[in-house]
Amino acid sequence: MLKKKRTYYGILFFALLNLIAFKSESQPTATEGKLDLSSFNFKENKFVKLTGVWEFYPSKFYNPSDFKKGTEEIPKFVSIPSLWNKALFPDTKKPNIGFGTYRLQIKIPDSINIFALRLKRIETSYKIWINNKQIIEVGKIGNTVETAYPQQKTVTKIFSTDKTDLDLIIQVSNFKHRKGGIANSIVLGPANQVITETKQARGYEIFIIGVLIIMAVFHLGLYIVRRKDRSLLFFGLLLITEIISMSVNGETLLTYYFPNTDWLILKRTDYISNFARVTFFALFFFYLYKPIINKYFVLALSGINILLTLFVLFTDLHTFSFTLFIFLILSALTLVYVLYAQFKVLFEKEEGALIPLIGTLALLITAVNDTLYVSGFFNSIYLVPVGLFVFIFSQSYSLSFNFSKLYKHKEELNNLISDIEDLKNDLLINKSFDIYNSFEILCQNMNADRAILFTLNEKNETEFKANFPKEEFNKYQEQYPQGTIIRAIKHKETVIIHKTSGSSYYNKNYLTKYPANSSLTVPFKVSGQIKAIAYFETNDKKHSFTKHNGQVLEGIATQVIGLINSSDLFIKTENIQKNLEKIIEARTKDVTNQKNLLENQKDEIEAVNNQLTEKHEEIQTKNTIITENIQSAGLIQSALLPDDKYLYTLFEDIFILFRPKEIVSGDFYQVNEVKTDTGEKNIIFTLADCTGHGVPGVLMSLIGNDLIKNVVINRKIYKPAGILNQIQKDIAKKLTQSEDTKKIKDGMDMAVINYNPANYMLEYAGAKIDLLILRNNKITEVKADRLSISAERHKKLKDRNFKNYKIQLKKGDVLYLATDGYQDQFGGENDTKFMKKNFKALFEEIGNLQFVIQRSRLLKTLNKWQGKNIQNDDITVIGIKI
Repeated sequence: MLKKKRTYYGILFFALLNLIAFKSESQPTATEGKLDLSSFNFKENKFVKLTGVWEFYPSKFYNPSDFKKGTEEIPKFVSIPSLWNKALFPDTKKPNIGFGTYRLQIKIPDSINIFALRLKRIETSYKIWINNKQIIEVGKIGNTVETAYPQQKTVTKIFSTDKTDLDLIIQVSNFKHRKGGIANSIVLGPANQVITETKQARGYEIFIIGVLIIMAVFHLGLYIVRRKDRSLLFFGLLLITEIISMSVNGETLLTYYFPNTDWLILKRTDYISNFARVTFFALFFFYLYKPIINKYFVLALSGINILLTLFVLFTDLHTFSFTLFIFLILSALTLVYVLYAQFKVLFEKEEGALIPLIGTLALLITAVNDTLYVSGFFNSIYLVPVGLFVFIFSQSYSLSFNFSKLYKHKEELNNLISDIEDLKNDLLINKSFDIYNSFEILCQNMNADRAILFTLNEKNETEFKANFPKEEFNKYQEQYPQGTIIRAIKHKETVIIHKTSGSSYYNKNYLTKYPANSSLTVPFKVSGQIKAIAYFETNDKKHSFTKHNGQVLEGIATQVIGLINSSDLFIKTENIQKNLEKIIEARTKDVTNQKNLLENQKDEIEAVNNQLTEKHEEIQTKNTIITENIQSAGLIQSALLPDDKYLYTLFEDIFILFRPKEIVSGDFYQVNEVKTDTGEKNIIFTLADCTGHGVPGVLMSLIGNDLIKNVVINRKIYKPAGILNQIQKDIAKKLTQSEDTKKIKDGMDMAVINYNPANYMLEYAGAKIDLLILRNNKITEVKADRLSISAERHKKLKDRNFKNYKIQLKKGDVLYLATDGYQDQFGGENDTKFMKKNFKALFEEIGNLQFVIQRSRLLKTLNKWQGKNIQNDDITVIGIKI
């Protein structure tokens, strides 16, 4: 029904165009140079067009005095409006070049004595007399090319008469243009009515130009926002060229506001704007229908129009005016090609294709009308503004339709992000390191009845990790449909089976035992490589897995891989702890037995000592195993820290002094590159000091590392204070989830900077880690909040937020961030802490040295101060040069 309505509207529009362009008017016309308007009703008709047959004297300039004296020359009679031809100038090779005099004798009503003439195109200079009085001169007439000066403008002239006869004489000369003569009808009427008509015509064109300017600015503004869509750029440029073309045609508004505009510049502007219109029109539709319109056609068309533009710039008008025929051919070819593309899109049943097609057809018809009208093929009116208005409206409709689709896609994307965040939060709240618990959360979110999780090893082989429900492990692991897993791994894409009964991956025996209705297989990829894969089933016949479900799971791939790695690390740590407990239990039992034996059997002391020695060796072996496992954890932690080479690409220079107290550290740092809403690239650098050191510290650092990535990468919070506040909330949720964990007091100190390399702007917020800035060998300290990030702190001071600092840096500034390990290290002559005062003074002393030397000096000073003392805490010092 909607398509029928659109078709009817299109037919109605073209019918209206036909009526506007070719309507006939019942008005008197001149016969053999005479026109009787004595009984013409000007009140009803407002004005009259002086059309019909006029007297014409070729190659003669006759003044009113010449006609008073009487002339022996017999006039030729010519229809007006019309252009010169061979019949008027039979003795010349160029009948369009020359000069002559037009005359029309008019009888007018005696009731009106103030009239006005309205003239548009008379090629190319003319002078007008009425009743022996010269009233108009446009350009300068002459009988040679040297004496004549052309000019073009729309003229409305008021004159008065007390007679009932008007003797209208027009002298015309043309030596520059390809066509000469009176090209448009001359309008005569009462002064007030003709002036009103002029004002309305100008107002109409000004209104259309104003609309075009607004639309051009709108589309160019959209292009600035969305530079990928070049159709917006070329549509805006097309509108600008149409504005230029309208200003030099029709009412010739350019000469109205700038009367002294050179005639040749006016004509060149007209022709060049025509070539530009065709070029931008083709480029607009090329980027709109890129798969359909041939690139080489557009390139060839653009090249031809550039050559034609150069030809117009460097030749005279009489020569370059013949390019109008080439323009018409190029326009016709382009329009036909564009219409072909639009019809093809329409036949492919693409949404919203009909309205733009109607707009292009409207523009085609009106452009043909105006081109033929300007070329003098028939008398009409300018219709391109109407056609262009319809064309713009249709393209605006198409644009709004596309933006509506884009908005719908954005809503779907927002829903996807929301679901991903919710699922991440569910996984984050779950503090268990058991992969089965985390996988159960995924299954519940997907409404799955059965599921299985695998990892992929280096040989691309699957290794079982978890299943749901857990009790079905033995039977389900062996019987799941492997075809969907193989397909997902091969193509690295999610596989959705909406109806398992019609799929070749499922046999009747399997579906009888497990009545699955739909299945979902999702590969979890990191840097394009599949690290794990999950298979889900649902029995619900009313529920089928969707593309949205797959996208949600793909969006948490990093978190899933992290959970698997954390689970593996937890299992290794748990096994180490169990072995250690067994060793301690066995040792305690042995010591007790040895004590009893010592009391009761002194003679067996030597034998017992031998047994203790053996047990000691066993403990040493176990301790070696524990140390190796902790060293493995250290390697894992090192892998999580940013690569030094990567850091050197982000900053002018950087050094990091990272010295854990034990094998693994509670200190860690992280860097993330982000893009702001304005498209600028910022660097977010984080340094954290977790409670404790060793194994407890590294476990806390893993939690902190994951929280920072979640806040910056997934939540897209970039303001340092906002990052700290969000991590405070997240860690509070994670560490106070149940009654068993309410007494957890662990937390971390942290400093966050957000640096914009483009404008040296730095934002900073700190939780007990200060920022030091070295400028001109002087240290400036930016104090951090005296608050740590912890679950206990959040409950006591829930209304306290971290403060955000904004600092304008200069090239050559140096930033220093450090945990409290260096300044709290005991040593020196009095075995005291190194202290922050000495720490700052050290930076002022070494600040102008190269970073390699600075790090060496820091390490040398620390070793000298520490002496034989043990290292108190993990130590991290970072220097960044701007």
